[in-house]
Amino acid sequence: HFRKSVKGQRVIRRMVNLREEGLSFQAIADALNEERIKPREGGKWVKSAVFYIPKRACEPATQQPIIA
Repeated sequence: HFRKSVKGQRVIRRMVNLREEGLSFQAIADALNEERIKPREGGKWVKSAVFYIPKRACEPATQQPIIA
């Protein structure tokens, strides 16, 4: 999981800091791309990922149901 890796946590912290500075989700995606920070899947950052990743990182991890 992206949020569990040290690099992933740094990227999430960067997103949150930029958002706290007042940047839009698109501006954050552009900044990460300009800083050559790659998403886990490769390619470029898009605003929807910048919106969802920090939000999901704050949610507790879901547990898989135990099947007997």
